[in-house]
Amino acid sequence: MKNILLLTVSTLLFITSCASTSNQYLASGYDDKEVNATLSILPVQAEAFFEYFPGYTFGKLENKSNETFEQYLPTYIERNTQADVKEILTSAYLEGSNFELKELPLESETQFQILGPKDNTSLTTDGINSRFTLILDQFNYQLYDIETGGGNYAGHETEKETRLRFETKYLIWDNTAGKPAAWGRVNSAKRYTAMEKEMLYQQLLDEALEQILRKSPFS
Repeated sequence: MKNILLLTVSTLLFITSCASTSNQYLASGYDDKEVNATLSILPVQAEAFFEYFPGYTFGKLENKSNETFEQYLPTYIERNTQADVKEILTSAYLEGSNFELKELPLESETQFQILGPKDNTSLTTDGINSRFTLILDQFNYQLYDIETGGGNYAGHETEKETRLRFETKYLIWDNTAGKPAAWGRVNSAKRYTAMEKEMLYQQLLDEALEQILRKSPFS
């Protein structure tokens, strides 16, 4: 793997000029995917931003899922794109005052909000200048139950099935232009068994990242 390891937008311009699905947007000008782009990754965590956004709901992961999350992100992206992941940004690299709660248009939501850099900000560190930064926000894994079966009549009783779901908001930031290139909300879910827990963490992350990469400005 290559070297691994930051509420205002011209909303009307984005609304009229973005290619989108109901829960994902790719801004105008990014339809021709950039080849061999450099990328950094920023998981938005409370330790870096709580002082500036004390009422915000931050992403939260268990120890094992957090390990899978941070170690696997660069691997998956480099394996499935031509991008070079330069680093995962942590609180040591970030200045919370450079961020704001951004409101971006999204067809599936009346108000899509995500923590992101202020306009014209470049999320770069000493010696590393990534073309794009993938920001993941309010990420989480959740267990939930659903009823399965053919109905409430004889021989077709419903049963409860436990599933594991991964969800995250994301923002792909253009560090050269200092503006959003793509954003949205993605999720994935699978039947849960305790014996396959670690594998499920990875599979669900795979599916979510696949959705993000399909609507990204790089290939």
